[in-house]
Order: sequence, then structure tokens, then C-alpha cells
Amino acid sequence: LPKVKFANYPGFHSMPSDHLACNKAKFDSMPAHHQRIMKVAMESLALRTALTFEKANAEAAAALREQGVTLSAWTDEEKAKFRQAALAAWGDFATTDEAKALVESHSTYLRQLGLVK
Repeated sequence: LPKVKFANYPGFHSMPSDHLACNKAKFDSMPAHHQRIMKVAMESLALRTALTFEKANAEAAAALREQGVTLSAWTDEEKAKFRQAALAAWGDFATTDEAKALVESHSTYLRQLGLVK
């Protein structure tokens, strides 16, 4: 039996994604067709990861419901408050140029989706 009686579903604060870590100068020096192979492979990985997680999450939610767990979703207003608080907190951790770029990239993405102001 599960250890909880209530849980939040679907999740909203993380996303199924992956990344490629490599030397940018080396990547940029590769022939264009090799760069394209890497980019297409990463896009394929991202799509497969998203679909795999979506299916696994739906299966887990169904299993939890069968075990008597009540699943509830936060309202759009609650999610907006959480995201705004997260944006404020991320600034505290963005102490290097790399971290600042990452936070800015993700913040911009959330704004493009209309999920934060």
C-alpha cells in the first residue's frame, strides 16, 4: 500500500528533458552534417523521453487511484504563485555566468509559454 493518501497530479514544476554536455568549440568545429546528426538525435531523445514519462506517469496515477490515493491538481492560480516564488528563489542560486544563463533561459521559456509574468 502507498504511504500517502493524497498527492498532486499532474506535476507541473519539472519537465521531461535531457541535455547534451560537450565542448562547444569542438561541437562548432564539427562538419555541419555531424552537428545536424547530433541535433536530430537530441530532438529524438527529448521526444522519446517526454512520451515515455507521460505514459509512465499516467500508469502510476492509475495505480495510485486503484490503491485509494486521492490525486488532485493545483489550480492555475496556485501554480502561478509557485512559479513566481521559484523565479525569485532561482536568482539566489544563479551566482555564476553559467547559472545565470540557465536561469534566464528557463525564465524566458516560461514567459514565452505564458506561465509567468
